[in-house]
Amino acid sequence: MLRHVVTTLAASPGIDEVSVLTGMNISIPQGCARISDSDFELNAAVARAARELRARGRADTLLIVHADLPFVTPADIDILVAACREEAVVAASDWTGTGTNALAFPLARDVTPRYGPASLAAHREEARAVNLPFVLVRRSGLAEDIDEPAQLEWLMERGGERYAFVEAATKGAPR
Repeated sequence: MLRHVVTTLAASPGIDEVSVLTGMNISIPQGCARISDSDFELNAAVARAARELRARGRADTLLIVHADLPFVTPADIDILVAACREEAVVAASDWTGTGTNALAFPLARDVTPRYGPASLAAHREEARAVNLPFVLVRRSGLAEDIDEPAQLEWLMERGGERYAFVEAATKGAPR
């Protein structure tokens, strides 16, 4: 899924650079920068990445797209990028309508990521706290994430050949 998300991001003309934030020793797709993370808390890791990118001075906006979006499309990313043209906090909700699967904000502003339970409402409150408009993006490709083991069956049914490896990887795993 990471490879799919990165490839989709790279295909968008509005994306200048794709970085992968990870503390794991994984192979990241070619052409991506790695932002190392030694902290296992997502909000702290994203805030640290924002500070690092701000210090580099090569980006105006930070767009965070989670790697568990198996059906995200270039059109979904283009909608996010278009929403970022205004100085705002932009969020894409998850399938429950309460979580945040994509988040964007201007690096010049001190926006604090608020991932966790009910993160969509928390990000809306953060936008209000830093006096920025909040833009909500609802797209199925951005909403359909994989959070629970039971969703792997749905992924195998809908994903076709691209996610056929999931069946082999989950054989014998407890459900």
